[in-house]
Amino acid sequence: MNNTILTDNKEIETLDLPSWWSDDFPCVATLLKTRFKGHRQLFAADVDVLPGVGFAFYEVQWLSKDGSSSDGPLTTIVPFNNIESIEQVETVEAEDGGLK
Repeated sequence: MNNTILTDNKEIETLDLPSWWSDDFPCVATLLKTRFKGHRQLFAADVDVLPGVGFAFYEVQWLSKDGSSSDGPLTTIVPFNNIESIEQVETVEAEDGGLK
């Protein structure tokens, strides 16, 4: 991942997080290895850094190749060495008042 520098032990050494990183933002994360039901991408309403552990993703939905999503554990912790990228996504209010 571009914004994380890892040591040989895969522990976090320093963080150079992008300017948009905050305490609360929706994101899509791409994993190097598959996790839940073979999915490599997940959508999360929020993400936190857990020093020495990995990233904690909250309100998770796993995205499949065909664009559909499936629910998994609401909180998912992914080790630093299994993250390819984390990208911020913009939420759009839907007609029914929910978020897309």
